[in-house]
Formats: sequence, structure tokens, C-alpha cells
Amino acid sequence: MRREDSDTGVPPAQLSALSVLVFAGPRTLGELAAAEQVRPPTITRIAQGLEDAGLARRVRDADDARVHRLHATAKGRRVMQGGRERRVARLAALLGRLAADEIERVREAAELVERALAQQQMTAESWKTLRLETERLRIRPATLQDAGALDALFTDPEIMSGLGRAPDAARAMIEDGIASWRRDGLGPFVIETTADNPRVVGQAGLMIFDTRGWTPSSWSAAGSHAQPELGWALIRAHWGHGYATEAAAAIRDWAYRRGSVDRLVSLITPDNSRSQRVARRLGAVPTETVTPLDSRRTAVVWRHPPAGGSH
Repeated sequence: MRREDSDTGVPPAQLSALSVLVFAGPRTLGELAAAEQVRPPTITRIAQGLEDAGLARRVRDADDARVHRLHATAKGRRVMQGGRERRVARLAALLGRLAADEIERVREAAELVERALAQQQMTAESWKTLRLETERLRIRPATLQDAGALDALFTDPEIMSGLGRAPDAARAMIEDGIASWRRDGLGPFVIETTADNPRVVGQAGLMIFDTRGWTPSSWSAAGSHAQPELGWALIRAHWGHGYATEAAAAIRDWAYRRGSVDRLVSLITPDNSRSQRVARRLGAVPTETVTPLDSRRTAVVWRHPPAGGSH
């Protein structure tokens, strides 16, 4: 794709820095130098070149007059958009020469690359600081310190039956969730209120299923058969307040924004009317009926479109 880059008329180093400003947002020179992995004198020359060409401009920070950030101009955004369109056209032409089975292999490889990039963003221990907030709720990955608060959930036979699982100790369930975050970059969240006296009200989150048997799995083990699933469960004392819908909507939106999830579903048994109502409020639609190999309990696959549209 070097030819498409050269057609922009912008030197490669400047084009690379401009792409950061366009697709990642304004940056200080220090932040831009770190992103481009160059020394301060080099990024200063690159920034000056972008300004001279009218592709970027420095803007003083509204809260701290000592700080300036480099912003892409409308011209700079047009340059990047034009380059992207040429790249897409070139790629489409190349793909048009491939056979159907070759295109399918390219599609599978692209999905794996997208997932790997998304997981890389959630590497090491970064998931521990992840926080989602709604009007009434704070949603965060569980820690072992939550075991006491979640014990009423994980030992409730009716709730766990609805999830297709046997009652279990909270600590063991939380440890499984932590392993999922470390392995797949996604997992369960604890749901707690944001009131003056916060209370843990339940759990919701994501896990990977292998669609060959609709059994719990991982990105690497399931490969192209991996399907992220959105689930939720509230402690019985907190039913009826809309917490499940509120939390699940926030997690759904976060999952789609990350880019690693292009299709999100929920497995709900036909007798779980409460979860069916939550799914409908989320805009999910029932698609097919499956029988997971592990539980042997019939479940309906509900598909979640992104908020505000279809997918």
C-alpha cells in the first residue's frame, strides 16, 4: 500500500503522526513522540512540517495555558480520509482476484487479528482498573474481596439453575472470572450502586462460547467458532429495580466500542421469563434454539444489536 501513501504527497513520518491525530485525537508533542517512538527534536520537526502544510495546528489547553496540543485540521482529516479510501479501493481490487475459499481464509485471519489487537489493549493487569458507570450503577471487574457480597447470588439454586450452572462458592466463581479477564480480555463485572452507601447487587459480563457445542471456551480454543455471550444475574433482594437492564446495556455498548466483538448474543432458557424481558428491553431478538453439550438444557440464542441500530 506504499503507493497509496505516496499519493497523499505527505512524507511518511508526517503521515504517520497525522494518522495519530486524526484517529486517536489531539496530542501534546510529548504524547505524540511517545506514540511515534521518536525523540523530542524529531517530533518537533514533524509537527512543524504538519503545521507548515496546514495539516495540523497547535491549540492552547483551556485549563492550563502552559500546555499546547496538536490538532488535525480539516485539510489533515481530508488527506487521511482520501488515503484510506484509496487503500480500501486497492484492497478490494486485490480481494476480487481471490477464489471464494481464499476470501474466507482472509476473513478468518482478519477476525483473529482484530481480536488479538483488542486483547492487547486489555493486557497484563489493565482490566483491573476498568470502570463503567451509569446513572445508578458502577460496573467493575470482580475481585476476591467481593466473595462475601456475591455469596447470596452464587449459592441461590434458582438463580444458578437459570444460568445453567450448579450453585458454587463465590470465591471459585470469581477466580474463574479473573482467569477469563487475563486470558481473553473480557469477563464478568460486579454491579454495585453509586449511592452514598454502595451495595453490590449482582453480576453481569461476557464470556466466550464455542458454537460447535455451545460450551464455555476461550478465543484461542474456539478460534473462528468463538462467540461472545452477554449474561447477567442479580441477588434476589435487588430484583425489580431495572439494574440488570441498565448494567447489561452499558456492558453491551462497551463491548461493541472496543471492536473485538462484532456479534453479541445471550443464551436464555425458555423458562427464564425474567431474563427474556431484560433481553427484549435491550433490543435483543431471539434467533435460534440450541442445546449446549455440557448442560443439555435447551436455550434460545438472543442476538444483541449495538445501541441505536442493527448489526
